[in-house]
Amino acid sequence: MVENLLLTNSLDSNIELFKEILKSHEDINYRIIENIYDKKIRICLISVVGMIDKELIYKSIIKPIILTNIQGIDYSKRYFQRKIVRHLRKKEKSSCKDFC
Repeated sequence: MVENLLLTNSLDSNIELFKEILKSHEDINYRIIENIYDKKIRICLISVVGMIDKELIYKSIIKPIILTNIQGIDYSKRYFQRKIVRHLRKKEKSSCKDFC
């Protein structure tokens, strides 16, 4: 059993934590992606083999992360929190229009 279930600021440590937690599941895929302009910008996509649309994931997530030059852009935690909240609010309004 995993004793320390806390995420850290280290992507590599967090990946190892997930691998330890999910070690009995052989159908988990880990893919590390780096931005070509700033190697410090790295993410890991964790997915279940066969349960994702690879083309959609590539176009919507992987390609923008790899190819977008975000140097000089505020990508702090607060920036992303504001973006997520705005996105969720838009989604709530649009889904309400569909059903109201």
